[in-house]
Amino acid sequence: MLLSDAVKPLFAGTELRYPQFLPQCPVCTATASKELFVLRGFSHRQCRGCGFIFVNPRLSDEGARIYYNSEYYRQYCDNNERPINEVFGPYCRTFGPGLPDFVDRLRALCPRGRVVDVGCGLGALLASLPATDFERVGVEYNEAAARFAREHFGLRIVPDLADLRGAGTGFDLVTAIEVIEHVADPLACMQDLAQLLLPTGVLVVTTPNIGGLDYHLHGRQCAHFCAPSHVNFFTVETLTRLAARAGLQRQDYGYRGGVVSYVHWWRTRRADVDFWSPEAPTRNSANLVYRPRHGGPVILPAPQSLAPAATAGAARAPRLAFLRGLANRLLNGLFAQTQMIVVFRRAAG
Repeated sequence: MLLSDAVKPLFAGTELRYPQFLPQCPVCTATASKELFVLRGFSHRQCRGCGFIFVNPRLSDEGARIYYNSEYYRQYCDNNERPINEVFGPYCRTFGPGLPDFVDRLRALCPRGRVVDVGCGLGALLASLPATDFERVGVEYNEAAARFAREHFGLRIVPDLADLRGAGTGFDLVTAIEVIEHVADPLACMQDLAQLLLPTGVLVVTTPNIGGLDYHLHGRQCAHFCAPSHVNFFTVETLTRLAARAGLQRQDYGYRGGVVSYVHWWRTRRADVDFWSPEAPTRNSANLVYRPRHGGPVILPAPQSLAPAATAGAARAPRLAFLRGLANRLLNGLFAQTQMIVVFRRAAG
């Protein structure tokens, strides 16, 4: 199933069935914005005050629950015979060397204590933190994902942040991995995350970086634009401003990523980006595909052309494999700011 087909039931003609309108920019409160483009029926706008890019209107909480429990999205979890690392391939690639390296970074920030992963998906991050050092809790909308995390990892998973409010529920470490770009109200989300923190707690947020070369080169064909999944598009500066409104201050930040290459640029000259649900014919967790503008079959991703790989071709032609790998490392260096990791603490005072 393609994303462009999956979103059709969310519309009545050109009108969104479950709309939530933002009367002002959640980052700077300006009311003036300009429409950049419309993609799969969703209007992508840019704030005239701070430059924040957002979808308006977007799905309400009711609409989001329907979408994140739809057949398209459910296929992230239904094919459980695939290894957990394959299911979480894109999740792990957010952190460069992979999930273990990211876990080490988290443990450097918080060696032990209470941790909550908001939007925990199948629970891979929480399961990677040792139960001997951490009291682990996850928050997950998707019922199938939450069930998987409970049954396979024995994790405590709740469906809503409201289930964590109250006395004695502060956390030493709060993570929101690829979450803030999805939510209907990003300011309310950031405020909720801040309230979960103990006074000395740490919040780690990762999200696509719309300030990188990826967006400036590809524009609307940038793979980050996959509404209704992604509806908020931040730079480090706009995310920091949003966090400040929630009483947080930035401690550190960094960039990761680099999966976009010249292949993507070349294909989008003749085709529009679309997305398979992960139950793709290739049985590959990479779900980026291309729909030719003038008809024809969907073009499936070719991961072997996007990253240096030890393939049969590499064995037959080591020089060619070396040159291909070198070219991709250089090209990916240009795109190495596609994702950002930002660390926040409560603002002093």
